[in-house]
Amino acid sequence: MRPRVLLEARAELPRELGWLAAGERERLAAMRLPRRRNDFRRGRWTAKRAVARVFGVPETAEALSEIEICADDRGAPYARRRGERLPCEMSLSHRAGAALCAVADERQRIGCDIEWVEPRSRAFALHFLTAEERRWLDGLAPGTRHEAANLLWSAKESAVKTLGTGLDLDVRTLGVHVSLEGRRRVRVEVPGVPEPLHGCWGRHAGWLYTLTHCEQLGRR
Repeated sequence: MRPRVLLEARAELPRELGWLAAGERERLAAMRLPRRRNDFRRGRWTAKRAVARVFGVPETAEALSEIEICADDRGAPYARRRGERLPCEMSLSHRAGAALCAVADERQRIGCDIEWVEPRSRAFALHFLTAEERRWLDGLAPGTRHEAANLLWSAKESAVKTLGTGLDLDVRTLGVHVSLEGRRRVRVEVPGVPEPLHGCWGRHAGWLYTLTHCEQLGRR
């Protein structure tokens, strides 16, 4: 199947917690910071609904409570239903009151990221972007540079999730190419990997998001 994406931005969440699995309620209860609790609830709400739509599960509280979003030893999310791991790969991201979940066939690796568009400094560019990416930014109209800088960063975040490395990988070794017009494609060149990662990006209000994927080389 083609990757499926669900984005929820500042939507009202159910006050009752019956849609969470027992293990998820325990994790939530252990969280003391309101922001972490809100991010957890919004992320799980978005992820469960995304998974439910892929597998034809009703989006009722009872049915959603049978889906549990877990994390592997690298922190990457995966979904179980009634204790059995579902045959899919998934990625989850949240930022500034929005959550994004991408679900793909289990034969693929997938990564997604959502960012609130905000100014990025020259120091940020020097620390995280390649020389080629900085030259590309410098050639853009001033009004589009902040969005483009956030887009480059988001694509790198999606890529390290796809690769399963997290930020242990120096993101300056990743070469990101994006098309700002037309079909909004993303391509990420990875050192030592013959084929680049491919994906797409989009906008929603003040957020932008990216998605990258590749064929599964073995379960993470």
